Amino acid sequence: MHRSLTTAILAAALAVPATASAAAPAASLVPPSDDPVNVEVTITDGAGRAVQAQSCEWRGEGPGEEDRVCLAFVGDPKAAVEAITAAGGERGTRRTIAPAHALDITSLTSRRADGTWLQRITGTAKGQATHAGFVCDSAGERCTRWDAEGEPRAKQQIQAAAKRLKRRGR
Repeated sequence: MHRSLTTAILAAALAVPATASAAAPAASLVPPSDDPVNVEVTITDGAGRAVQAQSCEWRGEGPGEEDRVCLAFVGDPKAAVEAITAAGGERGTRRTIAPAHALDITSLTSRRADGTWLQRITGTAKGQATHAGFVCDSAGERCTRWDAEGEPRAKQQIQAAAKRLKRRGR
């Protein structure tokens, strides 16, 4: 799967290696910093009750082993879908704040009525507004990217991505 630029920037800010499909090597996007990176993950059930919550913070060289649960929500949507399903949830929210990198991103991954998954990424990265994400199949394995290019509404882009996903699944 190709990562979006937002995901590549986020991965770099979190000191997670970017895949070969990213637009640029992660190390060139954001230099290491001793400033904190904060990640909060909440998985909720269909009624909106939290079934799992995790908070992680790291500095310098990046996350430690104890931060892996937070990192499941960074990058590949499949990992988020698996974590939500394993916890018995319907939706997962991850907020990442890294002030030194002008990063404040919220990623919401939720099951859609047709059984597919929507990952919506909003916030700012390097001072630029972002509103993008993926529509994925029921397992989170095949995904189609959408991008509202910072616009507050994305309904048309999400619908178009869902149609592309269906066409590829035939």
